[in-house]
Amino acid sequence: MPVAAEVQISRDAEVATLVVEDLSLGGLRARGDVAPMALVPGETVRLRLSGSGSDPFDIVSDARVVRIESDSVAFEWLLTNPQVAEQILIILATRHG
Repeated sequence: MPVAAEVQISRDAEVATLVVEDLSLGGLRARGDVAPMALVPGETVRLRLSGSGSDPFDIVSDARVVRIESDSVAFEWLLTNPQVAEQILIILATRHG
């Protein structure tokens, strides 16, 4: 589902901020240039999903890189904290871009 949000990808000292194109309980797809990070499918990174407006949110979770394309990257959530899943469900129920 489209959601008005950004995602910050971090791995060690490297950080990139992308625009979220699609969000689901299973993961997310974001648009932007991640080439400088040299991400590899299967690796784990830390994601910080944030949205502003009348109902801001800020979610931090580990995720696995699933697919990399020329201008986007897809991640699968590694939901070890049930509260993160609950927060994502609330976002999906109340916000869309």
